[in-house]
Amino acid sequence: MAKNHQKNPQALFDLDSALERTGGDKDFLRELLSIYEEEFESKVAGIKNAWQNKDFQTVQEISHSLKGASGNLSLISLEKLFLDLEQASKVKDEKKLSQIIATLDEEYSRVKNYLQEQHLL
Repeated sequence: MAKNHQKNPQALFDLDSALERTGGDKDFLRELLSIYEEEFESKVAGIKNAWQNKDFQTVQEISHSLKGASGNLSLISLEKLFLDLEQASKVKDEKKLSQIIATLDEEYSRVKNYLQEQHLL
């Protein structure tokens, strides 16, 4: 079975858009992606902890932050995932929150693997 990003890498990351945002500076983009990688794990842990405590406000706030960071780096699939998570936390949709949170690590792994294949991480 082929990996999703091999079929449609544009669904994961938009390199042209990311380079446009960094003035065409690929090294700066790599640096920003590295910072994102460092912060991702702790912020997702915060989401999971807040979810266990049914702290919808914190889930919403962290999701909003990661949605913006993902969008700024043109990480398309992650931006969409965090948008969905933010919206689900606003309306306290526990079923949807549970489903999305269960996919966070897997989706990030797919994006990270793609970025590594492209020598961006």
